[in-house]
Amino acid sequence: MSRYNPTRGGGRPWLAWVLALLPASVGAQGVPSGAPAGASEGSTRTGELDSTVAGRIIPPRDDVASAPTALSSWVLWLRLGGSWDSNPRFLPETAANPDYSGTGGGGMSFTRRLSQGGISLAGDAWLVRSQSGGALDRFNYSGVMDASYRLSPHATTSLRGTFGRSDSRESAVLTSSGLLYAFTRTRTLTGASELSWQMSRRNGLLARVGYEDVSFEQSPLIDGAFLTTSATFSHQAGATSAIGLSYSLQAITRPGPARPTHTAFASWGGHMGRAWSLALSAGATHLTPVVAGGVAWTPYGTADLTGRFRHGMLTLRYSRSLGLAYGLGEQRVADVATGQASHKLGKAVEVSLSGSWALNRDPENLNYRLTSYAARGGLAWSVSRRFDLMGGYYAYRSRPASSGSDLSSQGVYIMASLWTNWS
Repeated sequence: MSRYNPTRGGGRPWLAWVLALLPASVGAQGVPSGAPAGASEGSTRTGELDSTVAGRIIPPRDDVASAPTALSSWVLWLRLGGSWDSNPRFLPETAANPDYSGTGGGGMSFTRRLSQGGISLAGDAWLVRSQSGGALDRFNYSGVMDASYRLSPHATTSLRGTFGRSDSRESAVLTSSGLLYAFTRTRTLTGASELSWQMSRRNGLLARVGYEDVSFEQSPLIDGAFLTTSATFSHQAGATSAIGLSYSLQAITRPGPARPTHTAFASWGGHMGRAWSLALSAGATHLTPVVAGGVAWTPYGTADLTGRFRHGMLTLRYSRSLGLAYGLGEQRVADVATGQASHKLGKAVEVSLSGSWALNRDPENLNYRLTSYAARGGLAWSVSRRFDLMGGYYAYRSRPASSGSDLSSQGVYIMASLWTNWS
Protein backbone atom coordinates (compact mmCIF):
# COMPACT_ATOMS: atom_id res chain seq x y z
CA MET A 1 0.00 0.00 0.00
CA SER A 2 3.00 2.28 -0.11
CA ARG A 3 2.75 5.39 -2.25
CA TYR A 4 6.43 5.36 -3.16
CA ASN A 5 6.79 5.12 -6.91
CA PRO A 6 9.94 6.61 -8.39
CA THR A 7 8.84 5.84 -11.94
CA ARG A 8 5.74 8.01 -11.95
CA GLY A 9 5.54 10.61 -14.67
CA GLY A 10 5.16 8.37 -17.71
CA GLY A 11 8.80 8.50 -18.81
CA ARG A 12 9.21 12.20 -17.90
CA PRO A 13 10.50 12.01 -14.30
CA TRP A 14 11.16 15.74 -14.04
CA LEU A 15 7.55 16.54 -15.02
CA ALA A 16 6.10 14.38 -12.26
CA TRP A 17 8.28 16.17 -9.70
CA VAL A 18 7.48 19.65 -11.01
CA LEU A 19 3.76 18.96 -10.92
CA ALA A 20 4.09 17.40 -7.49
CA LEU A 21 6.00 20.33 -6.04
CA LEU A 22 4.21 23.25 -7.64
CA PRO A 23 0.89 24.57 -6.30
CA ALA A 24 -2.46 23.35 -7.56
CA SER A 25 -3.19 26.59 -9.39
CA VAL A 26 -1.79 27.10 -12.85
CA GLY A 27 -2.02 30.87 -12.50
CA ALA A 28 1.36 32.30 -11.53
CA GLN A 29 3.50 29.27 -12.21
CA GLY A 30 2.21 28.33 -15.63
CA VAL A 31 2.06 24.59 -14.99
CA PRO A 32 -0.97 22.73 -16.31
CA SER A 33 -2.85 20.92 -13.57
CA GLY A 34 -4.05 18.35 -16.06
CA ALA A 35 -1.49 15.87 -14.85
CA PRO A 36 0.23 13.16 -16.78
CA ALA A 37 -0.11 9.75 -15.19
CA GLY A 38 0.82 9.77 -11.54
CA ALA A 39 1.50 13.47 -11.17
CA SER A 40 -1.55 14.06 -9.03
CA GLU A 41 -0.06 11.90 -6.30
CA GLY A 42 2.34 14.68 -5.45
CA SER A 43 -0.40 16.93 -4.17
CA THR A 44 -2.17 14.33 -2.06
CA ARG A 45 -3.57 15.77 1.13
CA THR A 46 -1.54 14.33 4.00
CA GLY A 47 -3.30 15.72 7.06
CA GLU A 48 -7.01 15.50 6.37
CA LEU A 49 -8.95 12.24 6.53
CA ASP A 50 -7.83 10.07 3.63
CA SER A 51 -11.01 10.06 1.55
CA THR A 52 -9.53 7.76 -1.09
CA VAL A 53 -9.48 4.63 1.07
CA ALA A 54 -12.02 2.92 -1.16
CA GLY A 55 -9.80 3.41 -4.20
CA ARG A 56 -6.68 2.21 -2.39
CA ILE A 57 -8.16 -1.14 -1.39
CA ILE A 58 -8.85 -2.14 -5.01
CA PRO A 59 -6.76 -5.23 -5.82
CA PRO A 60 -3.93 -4.53 -8.32
CA ARG A 61 -4.26 -5.91 -11.82
CA ASP A 62 -2.14 -8.96 -12.62
CA ASP A 63 -1.29 -7.56 -16.07
CA VAL A 64 0.27 -4.33 -14.73
CA ALA A 65 3.98 -4.52 -13.88
CA SER A 66 6.25 -1.90 -12.35
CA ALA A 67 8.86 -0.41 -14.65
CA PRO A 68 12.51 -1.12 -13.76
CA THR A 69 14.40 1.83 -12.26
CA ALA A 70 18.00 2.66 -11.47
CA LEU A 71 19.21 2.30 -7.90
CA SER A 72 19.87 6.05 -7.70
CA SER A 73 18.88 8.92 -9.94
CA TRP A 74 19.05 12.72 -10.01
CA VAL A 75 16.84 15.11 -11.96
CA LEU A 76 17.52 18.82 -12.50
CA TRP A 77 15.09 21.20 -14.21
CA LEU A 78 14.88 24.88 -15.15
CA ARG A 79 11.87 26.76 -16.47
CA LEU A 80 10.86 30.17 -17.72
CA GLY A 81 7.37 31.41 -18.48
CA GLY A 82 4.81 34.18 -18.44
CA SER A 83 1.12 34.68 -17.78
CA TRP A 84 -1.75 37.15 -17.95
CA ASP A 85 -4.39 37.27 -15.20
CA SER A 86 -7.59 39.31 -15.22
CA ASN A 87 -7.61 39.65 -11.42
CA PRO A 88 -4.31 38.49 -9.83
CA ARG A 89 -5.23 39.81 -6.36
CA PHE A 90 -8.56 37.92 -6.54
CA LEU A 91 -10.54 40.96 -5.33
CA PRO A 92 -14.23 41.73 -5.92
CA GLU A 93 -14.92 42.19 -9.62
CA THR A 94 -15.38 45.96 -9.26
CA ALA A 95 -11.76 46.27 -8.01
CA ALA A 96 -10.13 43.84 -10.45
CA ASN A 97 -6.99 45.01 -12.31
CA PRO A 98 -5.47 42.79 -15.04
CA ASP A 99 -1.74 42.16 -14.90
CA TYR A 100 1.11 40.41 -16.70
CA SER A 101 3.83 38.47 -14.90
CA GLY A 102 6.96 36.49 -15.66
CA THR A 103 8.13 33.37 -13.85
CA GLY A 104 11.56 31.79 -13.57
CA GLY A 105 12.78 28.96 -11.40
CA GLY A 106 14.05 25.45 -11.11
CA GLY A 107 14.57 22.51 -8.85
CA MET A 108 16.20 19.16 -8.21
CA SER A 109 15.11 15.71 -7.11
CA PHE A 110 16.92 12.63 -5.84
CA THR A 111 15.54 9.09 -5.81
CA ARG A 112 17.16 6.10 -4.13
CA ARG A 113 15.73 2.61 -4.51
CA LEU A 114 16.64 0.16 -1.76
CA SER A 115 16.13 -3.58 -1.54
CA GLN A 116 13.42 -3.06 1.09
CA GLY A 117 11.94 0.24 -0.09
CA GLY A 118 13.14 3.63 -1.24
CA ILE A 119 13.34 7.35 -0.63
CA SER A 120 12.72 10.42 -2.80
CA LEU A 121 13.63 14.04 -2.04
CA ALA A 122 12.84 17.10 -4.13
CA GLY A 123 12.95 20.87 -3.86
CA ASP A 124 11.76 23.66 -6.09
CA ALA A 125 11.85 27.49 -6.06
CA TRP A 126 10.51 30.14 -8.39
CA LEU A 127 10.46 33.93 -8.69
CA VAL A 128 7.44 35.84 -9.99
CA ARG A 129 7.84 39.40 -11.29
CA SER A 130 4.64 41.32 -11.91
CA GLN A 131 4.17 44.26 -14.27
CA SER A 132 2.49 46.25 -11.47
CA GLY A 133 5.13 45.26 -8.87
CA GLY A 134 4.51 45.54 -5.15
CA ALA A 135 3.15 42.54 -3.26
CA LEU A 136 2.63 40.65 -6.53
CA ASP A 137 6.43 40.34 -6.85
CA ARG A 138 7.22 37.24 -4.82
CA PHE A 139 9.58 34.35 -4.21
CA ASN A 140 8.00 30.98 -3.49
CA TYR A 141 9.40 27.54 -2.73
CA SER A 142 8.31 24.00 -1.94
CA GLY A 143 9.75 20.62 -0.99
CA VAL A 144 8.64 17.03 -0.60
CA MET A 145 10.01 13.85 0.97
CA ASP A 146 8.59 10.41 0.23
CA ALA A 147 9.95 7.19 1.74
CA SER A 148 8.89 3.59 2.29
CA TYR A 149 10.44 0.55 3.96
CA ARG A 150 9.35 -3.08 4.01
CA LEU A 151 9.58 -4.25 7.62
CA SER A 152 8.75 -7.85 6.74
CA PRO A 153 7.19 -9.80 3.87
CA HIS A 154 3.78 -8.73 5.22
CA ALA A 155 4.35 -5.24 6.69
CA THR A 156 5.38 -1.94 5.08
CA THR A 157 5.75 1.53 6.54
CA SER A 158 5.84 4.83 4.67
CA LEU A 159 6.47 8.47 5.49
CA ARG A 160 5.63 11.60 3.53
CA GLY A 161 6.23 15.27 4.29
CA THR A 162 5.83 18.53 2.40
CA PHE A 163 6.49 22.19 3.08
CA GLY A 164 6.05 25.30 1.01
CA ARG A 165 5.43 28.99 0.66
CA SER A 166 3.01 30.12 -2.02
CA ASP A 167 -0.03 32.27 -2.65
CA SER A 168 -3.39 31.32 -1.15
CA ARG A 169 -4.91 30.56 -4.56
CA GLU A 170 -1.97 28.26 -5.37
CA SER A 171 -1.95 26.16 -2.18
CA ALA A 172 -3.19 22.60 -2.76
CA VAL A 173 -4.28 22.37 0.90
CA LEU A 174 -6.74 25.21 0.28
CA THR A 175 -7.79 24.73 -3.33
CA SER A 176 -8.46 20.97 -3.02
CA SER A 177 -11.29 21.88 -0.63
CA GLY A 178 -12.52 24.86 -2.65
CA LEU A 179 -11.18 27.50 -0.23
CA LEU A 180 -10.38 30.37 -2.61
CA TYR A 181 -9.36 33.61 -0.90
CA ALA A 182 -8.06 37.02 -1.96
CA PHE A 183 -4.31 37.19 -2.64
CA THR A 184 -2.23 36.51 0.48
CA ARG A 185 1.02 34.67 1.20
CA THR A 186 0.58 31.18 2.67
CA ARG A 187 2.93 28.75 4.41
CA THR A 188 2.02 25.07 4.62
CA LEU A 189 3.52 22.11 6.45
CA THR A 190 2.10 18.61 6.08
CA GLY A 191 3.14 15.14 7.16
CA ALA A 192 1.79 11.60 7.13
CA SER A 193 2.95 8.19 8.29
CA GLU A 194 1.41 4.84 7.37
CA LEU A 195 1.79 1.24 8.42
CA SER A 196 0.23 -1.46 6.24
CA TRP A 197 0.01 -5.09 7.32
CA GLN A 198 -1.07 -7.94 5.05
CA MET A 199 -2.70 -10.10 7.72
CA SER A 200 -3.54 -12.93 5.34
CA ARG A 201 -3.95 -13.58 1.64
CA ARG A 202 -7.21 -11.59 1.53
CA ASN A 203 -7.15 -9.41 4.66
CA GLY A 204 -5.14 -6.27 5.33
CA LEU A 205 -4.85 -3.49 7.91
CA LEU A 206 -3.77 0.12 7.29
CA ALA A 207 -2.98 2.56 10.15
CA ARG A 208 -2.36 6.21 9.37
CA VAL A 209 -1.47 9.49 11.09
CA GLY A 210 -1.61 12.80 9.22
CA TYR A 211 -1.07 16.46 10.04
CA GLU A 212 -1.62 19.78 8.25
CA ASP A 213 -0.62 23.28 9.35
CA VAL A 214 -1.47 26.43 7.40
CA SER A 215 -0.24 29.96 8.25
CA PHE A 216 -1.11 33.24 6.55
CA GLU A 217 1.34 36.15 6.32
CA GLN A 218 0.07 39.67 7.09
CA SER A 219 -3.57 38.73 6.62
CA PRO A 220 -6.76 38.77 8.68
CA LEU A 221 -7.15 35.08 7.82
CA ILE A 222 -6.73 32.77 10.82
CA ASP A 223 -3.92 30.18 11.01
CA GLY A 224 -5.01 26.59 11.55
CA ALA A 225 -3.84 23.00 12.10
CA PHE A 226 -5.61 19.68 11.65
CA LEU A 227 -4.63 16.22 12.97
CA THR A 228 -6.00 12.88 11.76
CA THR A 229 -5.51 9.28 12.90
CA SER A 230 -7.25 6.41 11.15
CA ALA A 231 -7.37 2.64 10.79
CA THR A 232 -8.80 0.60 7.90
CA PHE A 233 -9.49 -3.12 7.70
CA SER A 234 -9.82 -4.42 4.13
CA HIS A 235 -10.94 -7.75 2.70
CA GLN A 236 -10.45 -8.85 -0.89
CA ALA A 237 -13.91 -10.08 -1.82
CA GLY A 238 -12.90 -11.37 -5.24
CA ALA A 239 -10.24 -11.22 -7.89
CA THR A 240 -11.17 -7.64 -8.84
CA SER A 241 -12.91 -6.11 -5.81
CA ALA A 242 -12.46 -5.45 -2.10
CA ILE A 243 -14.43 -4.09 0.86
CA GLY A 244 -13.21 -2.14 3.88
CA LEU A 245 -14.20 -0.74 7.27
CA SER A 246 -12.57 2.45 8.58
CA TYR A 247 -12.52 4.59 11.71
CA SER A 248 -10.87 7.99 12.07
CA LEU A 249 -10.29 10.37 14.95
CA GLN A 250 -9.72 13.96 13.82
CA ALA A 251 -9.03 17.14 15.76
CA ILE A 252 -8.73 20.84 14.99
CA THR A 253 -5.67 21.64 17.11
CA ARG A 254 -5.33 25.31 16.16
CA PRO A 255 -6.90 27.80 16.84
CA GLY A 256 -8.36 27.34 20.32
CA PRO A 257 -8.79 24.12 22.30
CA ALA A 258 -8.75 20.83 20.41
CA ARG A 259 -12.13 19.87 18.94
CA PRO A 260 -12.26 16.12 18.21
CA THR A 261 -14.49 14.46 15.62
CA HIS A 262 -15.10 10.78 14.89
CA THR A 263 -15.77 9.25 11.47
CA ALA A 264 -16.72 5.67 10.62
CA PHE A 265 -17.43 4.42 7.11
CA ALA A 266 -17.55 1.35 4.88
CA SER A 267 -15.81 1.14 1.49
CA TRP A 268 -16.02 -0.88 -1.69
CA GLY A 269 -13.69 -0.73 -4.67
CA GLY A 270 -13.30 -2.81 -7.79
CA HIS A 271 -12.46 -3.02 -11.49
CA MET A 272 -15.16 -2.92 -14.16
CA GLY A 273 -13.56 -4.44 -17.22
CA ARG A 274 -10.02 -3.61 -18.34
CA ALA A 275 -10.41 0.18 -18.48
CA TRP A 276 -12.67 1.24 -15.61
CA SER A 277 -12.53 1.13 -11.82
CA LEU A 278 -15.06 2.35 -9.26
CA ALA A 279 -14.62 3.14 -5.56
CA LEU A 280 -17.39 4.03 -3.10
CA SER A 281 -17.53 4.81 0.61
CA ALA A 282 -20.31 5.89 2.96
CA GLY A 283 -20.58 6.58 6.68
CA ALA A 284 -21.08 9.32 9.24
CA THR A 285 -19.09 11.85 11.25
CA HIS A 286 -19.79 12.80 14.86
CA LEU A 287 -18.57 16.27 15.76
CA THR A 288 -18.32 18.22 18.99
CA PRO A 289 -20.97 20.98 18.91
CA VAL A 290 -19.62 24.46 19.62
CA VAL A 291 -23.01 25.68 20.85
CA ALA A 292 -25.47 23.77 23.05
CA GLY A 293 -27.93 21.79 20.97
CA GLY A 294 -25.84 22.18 17.81
CA VAL A 295 -25.50 19.65 15.02
CA ALA A 296 -23.72 16.50 16.20
CA TRP A 297 -23.85 14.20 13.14
CA THR A 298 -23.19 14.71 9.43
CA PRO A 299 -22.97 12.21 6.53
CA TYR A 300 -19.61 11.22 5.04
CA GLY A 301 -19.06 9.67 1.61
CA THR A 302 -16.97 9.48 -1.56
CA ALA A 303 -17.36 8.19 -5.11
CA ASP A 304 -14.51 7.74 -7.60
CA LEU A 305 -14.80 6.61 -11.23
CA THR A 306 -11.55 6.19 -13.16
CA GLY A 307 -10.98 5.17 -16.76
CA ARG A 308 -7.50 4.37 -18.10
CA PHE A 309 -7.13 4.09 -21.83
CA ARG A 310 -4.33 3.60 -24.31
CA HIS A 311 -3.97 7.31 -25.06
CA GLY A 312 -5.56 8.99 -22.07
CA MET A 313 -7.28 8.95 -18.72
CA LEU A 314 -10.58 10.15 -17.21
CA THR A 315 -11.32 10.65 -13.50
CA LEU A 316 -14.61 11.75 -11.92
CA ARG A 317 -14.85 12.21 -8.17
CA TYR A 318 -17.24 13.41 -5.47
CA SER A 319 -16.56 13.66 -1.73
CA ARG A 320 -18.31 14.93 1.36
CA SER A 321 -16.22 15.28 4.52
CA LEU A 322 -15.71 17.35 7.65
CA GLY A 323 -12.53 19.35 8.10
CA LEU A 324 -11.09 22.72 9.03
CA ALA A 325 -11.92 25.88 7.09
CA TYR A 326 -8.37 27.25 7.02
CA GLY A 327 -8.42 31.01 7.26
CA LEU A 328 -11.67 31.15 9.23
CA GLY A 329 -10.76 28.93 12.17
CA GLU A 330 -14.02 26.99 12.01
CA GLN A 331 -14.95 23.42 11.19
CA ARG A 332 -16.70 23.00 7.88
CA VAL A 333 -18.47 20.37 5.80
CA ALA A 334 -17.14 20.30 2.24
CA ASP A 335 -18.94 18.86 -0.78
CA VAL A 336 -16.39 18.66 -3.62
CA ALA A 337 -16.89 17.37 -7.17
CA THR A 338 -13.98 17.18 -9.61
CA GLY A 339 -13.27 15.89 -13.09
CA GLN A 340 -10.00 15.41 -14.99
CA ALA A 341 -9.28 14.19 -18.49
CA SER A 342 -6.07 13.85 -20.48
CA HIS A 343 -5.38 12.60 -23.99
CA LYS A 344 -2.15 12.09 -25.94
CA LEU A 345 -2.07 13.44 -29.48
CA GLY A 346 0.68 11.34 -30.94
CA LYS A 347 3.93 10.75 -29.06
CA ALA A 348 4.84 14.36 -28.26
CA VAL A 349 1.64 16.26 -27.42
CA GLU A 350 -0.80 15.86 -24.54
CA VAL A 351 -3.96 17.86 -23.90
CA SER A 352 -5.65 18.03 -20.49
CA LEU A 353 -8.89 19.42 -19.08
CA SER A 354 -10.12 19.66 -15.49
CA GLY A 355 -12.91 21.28 -13.51
CA SER A 356 -14.18 21.39 -9.94
CA TRP A 357 -17.09 22.59 -7.85
CA ALA A 358 -17.00 22.92 -4.06
CA LEU A 359 -19.49 23.94 -1.38
CA ASN A 360 -18.14 24.69 2.10
CA ARG A 361 -20.46 25.39 5.02
CA ASP A 362 -20.34 25.39 8.81
CA PRO A 363 -22.76 22.73 10.15
CA GLU A 364 -23.67 25.05 13.04
CA ASN A 365 -23.33 28.52 11.51
CA LEU A 366 -25.76 29.00 8.65
CA ASN A 367 -24.20 32.37 7.82
CA TYR A 368 -21.01 30.71 6.57
CA ARG A 369 -21.36 29.33 3.06
CA LEU A 370 -18.68 29.42 0.36
CA THR A 371 -19.21 28.14 -3.18
CA SER A 372 -16.29 27.94 -5.61
CA TYR A 373 -15.66 26.84 -9.18
CA ALA A 374 -12.47 26.15 -11.14
CA ALA A 375 -11.77 25.18 -14.75
CA ARG A 376 -8.42 24.54 -16.42
CA GLY A 377 -7.13 23.41 -19.77
CA GLY A 378 -3.56 22.79 -20.87
CA LEU A 379 -1.41 21.60 -23.74
CA ALA A 380 2.06 20.06 -23.25
CA TRP A 381 4.47 19.52 -26.14
CA SER A 382 7.71 17.53 -25.82
CA VAL A 383 9.76 19.45 -28.36
CA SER A 384 12.82 17.28 -27.81
CA ARG A 385 14.12 14.71 -25.35
CA ARG A 386 14.93 17.36 -22.72
CA PHE A 387 12.91 20.40 -23.76
CA ASP A 388 9.18 20.96 -23.28
CA LEU A 389 6.62 23.69 -23.89
CA MET A 390 3.36 24.09 -21.97
CA GLY A 391 0.45 26.50 -22.23
CA GLY A 392 -3.15 26.81 -21.23
CA TYR A 393 -6.12 28.66 -19.77
CA TYR A 394 -7.65 28.78 -16.27
CA ALA A 395 -10.67 30.36 -14.57
CA TYR A 396 -11.73 30.62 -10.90
CA ARG A 397 -14.83 31.91 -9.14
CA SER A 398 -15.63 32.10 -5.41
CA ARG A 399 -19.04 33.09 -4.04
CA PRO A 400 -19.22 33.81 -0.28
CA ALA A 401 -22.73 33.86 1.20
CA SER A 402 -21.80 36.67 3.61
CA SER A 403 -20.75 39.02 0.79
CA GLY A 404 -22.63 40.37 -2.16
CA SER A 405 -19.51 40.40 -4.39
CA ASP A 406 -18.13 37.39 -6.21
CA LEU A 407 -14.40 36.85 -6.55
CA SER A 408 -13.29 35.69 -9.98
CA SER A 409 -10.32 35.60 -12.32
CA GLN A 410 -9.18 34.02 -15.55
CA GLY A 411 -5.93 33.91 -17.40
CA VAL A 412 -3.54 32.26 -19.83
CA TYR A 413 0.04 31.04 -19.40
CA ILE A 414 3.00 29.61 -21.29
CA MET A 415 6.12 27.92 -19.94
CA ALA A 416 9.33 26.47 -21.38
CA SER A 417 11.19 23.77 -19.42
CA LEU A 418 14.65 22.29 -19.77
CA TRP A 419 15.70 19.25 -17.76
CA THR A 420 18.37 16.62 -17.43
CA ASN A 421 18.85 13.48 -15.35
CA TRP A 422 21.63 11.11 -14.43
CA SER A 423 22.11 7.94 -12.42
